[in-house]
Amino acid sequence: MAVWSTSISISSFARVHTVGKQNAISTLIRSPVCSSRHRQQWKPCGSQNTGENAHEQNYHSVSCRAFKCPTHCFSTSSALNQRGRSFTSHGNTAGTMKQLLQQNRSRNHANIHTPLAVHDNLYRNPSRNWFGHARLTPEQVSEILRKNEFAQTIKKQDGSYLNFVSNQVASNNPIEDRRAKAKSHLSDAMLFGVFDGHRGPACAQSISERLFNYIAAELLPYQDLLQAQRLFDSGELREMVEWYHHPNDYTSQDRAYTYQKSLHRYLQDNLSVDSHEGEADIAEDLITAFERLDKDLSMEALTPSSAVMYDEAIHTVFSGACACIAYIDGSDLYIANAGDCRAVLGSQDADGFWFAKPLSIDHNAHNGDEIKRLKGMHPPNESSTIIKNGRLLSELVPLRAFGDVRYKWAADTQRNVLNPWYGSDVVPRSYHTPPYLVATPEVQHHVVKETDKFLILATDGLWDCITPQRAVSLVGDHLLLQRAKTSASFEKRHMRLGEVKQQLVQRRDALRPIDRINAATHLIRYALGGSQNEFDHDRLAHTLSLPNDVARQYRDDITVIVVYF
Repeated sequence: MAVWSTSISISSFARVHTVGKQNAISTLIRSPVCSSRHRQQWKPCGSQNTGENAHEQNYHSVSCRAFKCPTHCFSTSSALNQRGRSFTSHGNTAGTMKQLLQQNRSRNHANIHTPLAVHDNLYRNPSRNWFGHARLTPEQVSEILRKNEFAQTIKKQDGSYLNFVSNQVASNNPIEDRRAKAKSHLSDAMLFGVFDGHRGPACAQSISERLFNYIAAELLPYQDLLQAQRLFDSGELREMVEWYHHPNDYTSQDRAYTYQKSLHRYLQDNLSVDSHEGEADIAEDLITAFERLDKDLSMEALTPSSAVMYDEAIHTVFSGACACIAYIDGSDLYIANAGDCRAVLGSQDADGFWFAKPLSIDHNAHNGDEIKRLKGMHPPNESSTIIKNGRLLSELVPLRAFGDVRYKWAADTQRNVLNPWYGSDVVPRSYHTPPYLVATPEVQHHVVKETDKFLILATDGLWDCITPQRAVSLVGDHLLLQRAKTSASFEKRHMRLGEVKQQLVQRRDALRPIDRINAATHLIRYALGGSQNEFDHDRLAHTLSLPNDVARQYRDDITVIVVYF
């Protein structure tokens, strides 16, 4: 994700005309829907504005990096970055962009001419997308979407089963999202998590491999903690959880020893302070695990064990990650969230209607309580600079996250440790009374009832494009499909006409073109190309075929986990 970006605003579709010596260049530039956490306010996927201010509202904030024309005949990123202007009319856009195109063309592509007819043909030719690439077939789209599918059924100690599925689709290269699914070695509890990285995947990678171990260690009763310590000392135990990985999920083998060393030290610290009496406060234990891991990330960067580990540790804490995890033990469901990933519970009422219950709250500038908390931690004279342009210190959108030590360490520490790596003063402006950022999660407890059918965990890439209610309805439809496939008769013999109609409607809806294998894939498919219970294949195919340097301007990485109760 871009960190320091100069943004411009242009219309959703602006034709830019530049006249060469012999041919006219007319290029159709699309304004991406900007969803980066380090950019201006974006519009959700597929949204359109109407009304008197529609013309102005349809301008989107565009990062100056990697902004290219559909045929890649020129790049305006460097020129736009030099100017950093905000254009508010077609005339200004065309006039200034004309100069930029001429500069870039004369500098790098003096002999390239792209007539308007070429671009118009890309839209008329159904076998080509607007980048001129061959359009993806439905089979190719499904192959891309299902590349990272994962499904698992776990038999618990009480004999019951827990089913879950997950999937993710990248827009960044490499993908900055991470996911994790695990079972505690010494209890029957399950852990699920999604992690949304920014400034690279390093921090998300680290916490996806470590946070569950910290949580499991923090939640163990004293006697189990003693047993775990003995197993670690003997070498029989290296982790506190059993992982469920997809083959494509990356694991940091070179940092395994560092992770185990920090976990072992955490166990020892817990034994020295743990109480033999009293019931565990799971919410407090989750908070402690989050905060301790974030502290260990910083300590590993400040006291490296080797030059190689120092490099890794610095990159981990300079980047950042939001986290949303679910801890499930029997009917007790705990959600711990720091940042803007989300957890949504899907329930069904007696009439068969699906409804969504959010179990997390976004930590960003739209959260009034979060703004109040932040301003209360700093002097009144900083109230106008803490949140600016919808960002922390005018830079960061999430107001809670792991890593991101630029908003946590003292200014002198940053200059001593970070400046040698990044070549300039990395301390943010108006940086007076750190820390401004915390990894402390908000925890919500929910007792799972009979009406609760599933839980959705997802990074903000999904929620940028789909509402929680729509997501729940889609997963509910997926369940209807499974029931329709396994039942060819009505549920009961004596039914009223209205009940017969309702079941027929449900079966009709279930048989519409949706993913029949994995509900997480189903959500991603409709988030990127769906409309009600159908989807637009052309829209989905275009979205998935965007080049890496352009895809991020249209959507974020998407990671989804669905857990069935």
